[in-house]
Amino acid sequence: MSKFLNLAARVAETRKKFDQRADDLALRVDRFDSRANDVFEKHETALTAAERDMVALDDALRELEGGNSPPGEEGSTDSSTGTFRAGGERG
Repeated sequence: MSKFLNLAARVAETRKKFDQRADDLALRVDRFDSRANDVFEKHETALTAAERDMVALDDALRELEGGNSPPGEEGSTDSSTGTFRAGGERG
């Protein structure tokens, strides 16, 4: 019987070691998640700023391509909407 008790104790000790190793790995994964969030947040902030800049550039280009006539003249394009206004009227 003592062999079986000894074997049961060894199995329990092995299981305890495996559980500890799994817990250690889980902590490492949690740290990766935390680090990844910090890293991505920095890049997402830069991407958001770049997106705002691209929208501003797009708006400026739309304003410049508004039409062949200078603003306020007949046939010009309203720069705020990009729609045609007869007689240069702004909407």
